[in-house]
Amino acid sequence: MNRDDPTHGDNGRGETSSSGGSRDGVAVLRAAVEAVEAVDSDASKAARFAPYHAFLQDVPGFRAVVASSAVRGSEIEALVSRLGLAIGASVAEKLRGLLRAGRADQKDSIRSTLRIVSEDDDEANDIRTALDWTEYPGDVTVPSGWTVTREALSRVRIVDRRVLLERVGRPLVVTRRIVDADDGSHSVELAWHDRKGWHTARVPRSLALDTRGLVRLADQGLPVSGSTARDLVDWLTRLDQSEGIPVERGTARMGWVGRSRDAYLLGARCIAAPSVDATHYIPATTGARQLAEAIVPLGTWEGWCAAMASVHDRPGLWLALYASCCAPLLRLLDAPNFGIDFAGKSGTGKTTALAVAVAAYGMPRNGRGYRAWNASIAGAEGTAGVLCDLPIALNEGQLVAPQDRPKAGALLYALIEGAGRTKGALGRLGLASVDDWRTVLVSTSEEGITTWAPTDGVKARIMVIRDPATATAAQSERLMAALRRHHGHLFPRIVAGLVGLPHDQLEEARADYAARLDAYAASARSHVGRRAAQYMAVIDIAEKLIHDRHHVERPSVDVLGWAWARILAEAGEADQALRALETTWTWISACDAAFSRGDATSGQKMPGGGWLGWSLADSRFVGIVPERLYEMLGRAGYGHPDSILAQWRDRGWIVCDKGRLKHRGRTASGRMGERNYMIALLHTSRPGDEDAVSPPQGVDASSEGADLDGAPYPS
Repeated sequence: MNRDDPTHGDNGRGETSSSGGSRDGVAVLRAAVEAVEAVDSDASKAARFAPYHAFLQDVPGFRAVVASSAVRGSEIEALVSRLGLAIGASVAEKLRGLLRAGRADQKDSIRSTLRIVSEDDDEANDIRTALDWTEYPGDVTVPSGWTVTREALSRVRIVDRRVLLERVGRPLVVTRRIVDADDGSHSVELAWHDRKGWHTARVPRSLALDTRGLVRLADQGLPVSGSTARDLVDWLTRLDQSEGIPVERGTARMGWVGRSRDAYLLGARCIAAPSVDATHYIPATTGARQLAEAIVPLGTWEGWCAAMASVHDRPGLWLALYASCCAPLLRLLDAPNFGIDFAGKSGTGKTTALAVAVAAYGMPRNGRGYRAWNASIAGAEGTAGVLCDLPIALNEGQLVAPQDRPKAGALLYALIEGAGRTKGALGRLGLASVDDWRTVLVSTSEEGITTWAPTDGVKARIMVIRDPATATAAQSERLMAALRRHHGHLFPRIVAGLVGLPHDQLEEARADYAARLDAYAASARSHVGRRAAQYMAVIDIAEKLIHDRHHVERPSVDVLGWAWARILAEAGEADQALRALETTWTWISACDAAFSRGDATSGQKMPGGGWLGWSLADSRFVGIVPERLYEMLGRAGYGHPDSILAQWRDRGWIVCDKGRLKHRGRTASGRMGERNYMIALLHTSRPGDEDAVSPPQGVDASSEGADLDGAPYPS
């Protein structure tokens, strides 16, 4: 064969003939048509038809034209039309029929060839056999047009009736599809093989079946790149649609699964009732996967028990453990979220207490089982939404910059309330779902994190422990070393006894919780103390579970009594409005000379910083310049004063104009400038006056927040 012949070889479009050499079907037909056109028009019919008959007798050439007509139809049709003009339209029409028949025969031949390839001894039609992986589902066949082995995934390409295998790369397969137990979203588990063996990754289905999304998963080790992603998505789509791929239940959140509470995800481990299928953890982000990787057991149960027995006389450490173990109980008992903050100077064992709380379920290491406050403000809501029914541990609250503390206070409120912010659902009607959680916040700080959100609601739900957690630095070091070797053993035992709890036992547990709540509330001295009794009752139940059911040796101190005494001490100070009132009257007394008497003949000289307010002899209240009061309350740590003033108004401690927190009154002309509005603090509100704490008219003493004695505000 002449290799320089222009009618042979590659046509630039990847088309080849089935003969030993490559021929361009368009060039072959063009040569035949030009030969027909070159015959003199006066020649005989046989002479004019001779080049056409020669073309038909050239079987390889004719097959090349048939192959080209499938991919370059317009060029072939133009040449057929020229042939019709030269020797007759009927000849052109017959040639069109021959080409159609040739293409049909070629398709049958291609199907036969494909069938031979798929049934070849070197190829397997069953993916499990092809991959030599016994754990792969057994009813999934290799999709048509593909071949796969453990080392290579190839796509079948048909070129000029020849079957060619185009290597895509290492195989990536779908092993199962997972439906989220909470919102019904779908995920897939992908698997691939490298030198170390099989690996799996569970990812949202939208990522696995999208070229850009699949490329982003390359960071997790998947054998994919920008050049292979398109083919891999086509391959994975065919597998995903296979009837043999099992569909299982999963979720992107840890903790209790679904409404039945018959399964609990502790990291990636599912603890379920015997009759319930396992639920898979589907991390939506790399950070979510890291959270699960930190919730694993290490060492032995006996080693952990010995570590805790070594600190039998440290109530703060045991309180951290009890509080941590409350997290899976909150949803079952319908109890509110709460927090515990170990506050104090460095070296008092705060971080050790945090490690004790984390070691009950996971790895007590910074950046793994717990994280720093300043590094977690932006992502703490997301972390709580993933951990859900597990504790959330944050260290070193003092690292939060002063300008970030209002933001940290808002986060603190969200963590305790148990719901994230609602986000709009772009392109859909309504709103996106809101993350919610039932958690226990375990924190450390120096001054106490409740100063970030100075409201009664937060202060009543966060216990601040200021006692040193450990006796010495050496004790802290020994305990930390032991917990890093032995952790993650208590939670699985507790949860295993709670999953699938029968309805009657669940109701019995809730009745027990209600009884303990009433017992603690009976000893509370304020509405804030009664609210704190809600989480103290859960701590009490967790303590009984740990020691009575799971036989952990009890400490040598009364942890519950010790904790309740500190809760009551904090709750006694948690009435924001009353404490702010006491602070204000102390400030007024200390700065008496800076309050005008309202008479220029009194001999008072205006202070260099200006008047703080005025106190008229015949008035029933002290008038305070609003800005000066706001400044004082802010420095005292009460945050924005509007909520304080609203409570003062409701308790009848200030005089307000309708719809305002201020009062427009007489202000000693010439001494206070043009200022007319004031904060009018009644003399009867001074602490020690019984009227200061009596409920104002119109307030029902039996309303929510009332103390057991019937008075809505503490005396």
